[in-house]
Amino acid sequence: MDLIGVVDTMFARYDMGAEAVDELSECPGYGTRFTVVRRTVPGFKDLAVAAKKLIEEEGCRIVVALGMPGREKIFSVMMSPPNSAPTSRAMTVTRGTSALRSAWRTITRRRGTPLARAVRM
Repeated sequence: MDLIGVVDTMFARYDMGAEAVDELSECPGYGTRFTVVRRTVPGFKDLAVAAKKLIEEEGCRIVVALGMPGREKIFSVMMSPPNSAPTSRAMTVTRGTSALRSAWRTITRRRGTPLARAVRM
């Protein structure tokens, strides 16, 4: 008889391990062709170790690892509506080579050594 492993976490938002075991118990062949081995681990990071142990030590043919980090939300956060309508207008518009020259000058003036970026190795 084959073994199917189910590993889940203790502090999940939902008991996914029990749900998986219930679904597997309704499958044809449960009890005759396969049975389920379930392990519950304390945290999300322990899932892989428990799954490996089920495969290597218990002889499971397949393992389902179920984990959901975090706890259930207690408070919901809502954004307040904006106080005024947003406005988006360009202050100045530059095009062509003058736009290239102004952007380059702004970038190179930011530091005391403007050519330091070009010489880095």
